[in-house]
Amino acid sequence: MEKRGSNQNRLFNPKELLNIEEASKEILQILSDFIPINTFFVAVNDRSTNYILKVLNRQSALILEGTRIPFEDAY
Repeated sequence: MEKRGSNQNRLFNPKELLNIEEASKEILQILSDFIPINTFFVAVNDRSTNYILKVLNRQSALILEGTRIPFEDAY
C-alpha cells in the first residue's frame, strides 16, 4: 500500500487492513481525494444508538469520533 498523501496509483488492498477502524480510515482518505466536502464519517449502529467510528473533517469539525447519537435522530 502506498504512503498516505499520494493520490496517484493508490492501491487498496483489504488483506493489509487489520480491522474495521483501519479500513474506515483508509476508505475515508480515498473518498476525500475525490469528493470535495468537509466531513466524511463511518458509523455503526445497533438500532438503538448510532456510534461514530471514524471521522475525517477537512476544516470545521462537524462531528467527532466516538460520538453517540440516538438511532432515531441519526440521518
